[in-house]
Amino acid sequence: MEQRIAWNDLPGPLKAAIEARTGPITAARAVTAGQNSPLAAIVDTANGKVFVKGLPSDHRRVIAQDREAAVAPLVTAISPTLLWHFDEAGWNVLGYQHVPGHHADYRPGSPDLDRVAQLMEALSVVHAPADPGPLKRAEDRWKNYVEDPGDAMIFSGPVLTHTDWAPDNVLISRTAHG
Repeated sequence: MEQRIAWNDLPGPLKAAIEARTGPITAARAVTAGQNSPLAAIVDTANGKVFVKGLPSDHRRVIAQDREAAVAPLVTAISPTLLWHFDEAGWNVLGYQHVPGHHADYRPGSPDLDRVAQLMEALSVVHAPADPGPLKRAEDRWKNYVEDPGDAMIFSGPVLTHTDWAPDNVLISRTAHG
């Protein structure tokens, strides 16, 4: 788990790079959920709130963040809009439309279960690009988890998959992006 860096403790050039995209930031608060980004914050600007997440540019998980940016245009109907992505000031940073909501509750009887099932169904019809670029094909993602790597071909197909449905990775909102 990455330790969160408070907004006030971020390097000045990083904050300036973010403000170049958001305009002046009037307030910022760390997001405590999630595990993968030392920078995860909701920033308030004159134009509204933005969810910002980032990693140092040399972090081993930057490729996963690049994949997230690459898939964003394909899932605009079911997720918050990616506003910008940059790699400068020593950081790889994503800025998303802020969508109020809560993380999925998977307990039996939770009303979130139906919403998550609807989300899975909506994702199951989003076609992956023929050239996946930085995206990882499901059969490649899962081949290290099966006894015979050839068995991972069962996961192959033309649509996108989400491979980490942990509650912190699923936001339930009242908006169309849920």
